[in-house]
Amino acid sequence: MADIIKYGCIKEKSFLATLEGIKSREEFMDKVDDIVYTCCDIKRRVVEVDEKDNGERMLLNFGHTYGHALEKYYNFTGYSHGQAVAIGMTYITAISEKLGQTAKGTAGRIVNILRQYGLPTADPVDAKDVLSAIKSDKKNLGKSLNVVLLKEIGESYTYPTTEEYFLK
Repeated sequence: MADIIKYGCIKEKSFLATLEGIKSREEFMDKVDDIVYTCCDIKRRVVEVDEKDNGERMLLNFGHTYGHALEKYYNFTGYSHGQAVAIGMTYITAISEKLGQTAKGTAGRIVNILRQYGLPTADPVDAKDVLSAIKSDKKNLGKSLNVVLLKEIGESYTYPTTEEYFLK
């Protein structure tokens, strides 16, 4: 479910609004074909533009840098992949919002929809403790680490930084 929400966050504001408007499991299941289609279509469009994962395709990693680090920190026993990504989306957006890189209120909106779908939004571990896992992430290119940030819901970009970004 976290990856479904991710697609609305990175590329399609109206899709996220649709997900926010769903009020029950029954309603979700009634719309599941359209939801899956939309996710596949967004991914198809992104991958067609960037088959080699050198630019646009990196946007699919929103929430994954910190999420992967959490998975590694807990030796892949603390959270499912989706739960870790949910925490990662919240964490990175809270930082980028605080730094003025993301529109105010975006992190709160992400927290609300993640909670709506029963996903975690935070972890008590200190980010300093997961830095070594972040350093080994595949998006870490030498001394630079590309993270995916949102300008606002539906508009994402890659931002070159270092693992210290996660300590802000």
